[in-house]
Amino acid sequence: MAAAAIADGRLREVLKAFQPPPLPISIVYPSARMVPPRVRVLIEALTEEKG
Repeated sequence: MAAAAIADGRLREVLKAFQPPPLPISIVYPSARMVPPRVRVLIEALTEEKG
């Protein structure tokens, strides 16, 4: 979330050696129903971050 600010120099990363490993997340939602637009946007944003 802060990658852009770090790249711009607005933030500086400290204690990099103690950075925890990334945690996997799962998205579970009913596929038979219509997914609300705000949920769809969240899912798209999270999958973009995964890369």
